[in-house]
Amino acid sequence: MVIRSRLNSLLFRGLAFSCTLILIIIAFIYGKSDSELIGRFGIQAALLVCFAFFLKAIFNAVDLKRHGNPGAPAGLWMPLSLAILSFNLFSGIIYFSYVYPNDTIKDPILTSLFAVAPILALIDYLLFEEKGTVKKSYPLYWSFYPLFFGVFTLIGPLYKPENSFPDTFFDSAHFQITATANWMSGNAGWNGVSFFSLIFLFAFIALSFLLVFFNDLVGGRFKKTAKDTV
Repeated sequence: MVIRSRLNSLLFRGLAFSCTLILIIIAFIYGKSDSELIGRFGIQAALLVCFAFFLKAIFNAVDLKRHGNPGAPAGLWMPLSLAILSFNLFSGIIYFSYVYPNDTIKDPILTSLFAVAPILALIDYLLFEEKGTVKKSYPLYWSFYPLFFGVFTLIGPLYKPENSFPDTFFDSAHFQITATANWMSGNAGWNGVSFFSLIFLFAFIALSFLLVFFNDLVGGRFKKTAKDTV
């Protein structure tokens, strides 16, 4: 289902861009250090979706001016748009299921950002994006981003000890302290880091495949045509 109103989609995307941009700016002004914030997957995902809303609003405005209000709104290349949605949904799920419950300092700005960005991206996808145009193999390509993010996050503090890990599941010392009687504390805590890194990577891939399946489902790719029923 796509709401075929270019004006409505433009208004929503302009509002979504403004909301995410304001929350990101506030996070950088009143939050932790810039280097620590930009090193978080959720912040990077929010920056991506904010830029995506900006581009969609521009394309939408041009489309509205040329073709009028009725019709499917212009947007980004669907595999890219769905990839950005998967990054934000995944970061939101991980934050509220693992990071937030274990965080001693609940940052209201980051909490708001990691909730608002995925919700707005999901609403935009459900209401204004064309469905059924993403190949089933694309989630494997999307997984390179969180994979490289994890690698660079792990090796960064090894070369610059003053840099801290953005989340506890990347910090081997965390598993040495909290899991002394657990196998995760083995190899100086790297058992725990490896375990959670693999779990999160496979969880992201599974979520991405689920999104592609849902995209095909609502796009009607599984509907039988008259030729199929003969």
